[in-house]
Amino acid sequence: MNQNVLFNDDFHWDQPQQLVCFSAQSAGALIRCFLTQSYLDKIGAAGDNEQTIVEQCLLMQFDIEDDAQQAIEDEHLNDKSELWLS
Repeated sequence: MNQNVLFNDDFHWDQPQQLVCFSAQSAGALIRCFLTQSYLDKIGAAGDNEQTIVEQCLLMQFDIEDDAQQAIEDEHLNDKSELWLS
């Protein structure tokens, strides 16, 4: 496998920020990735509780990782080396 970005299997609900987050590694750096409510709506990750939303994200994990990989390669990280998909 020749992948520039490696994704960790750690999708979870971030209660304080009310969004889904996960992490990735690129060039040895850890990148925290966040899925905003508008992104979740766009991909159809709806649910009435946090667990359902995370489960929906896991079902679409490869599509989410494709979006994240493209954004990382396009250097859409903020000054904290975080990726926010919205």
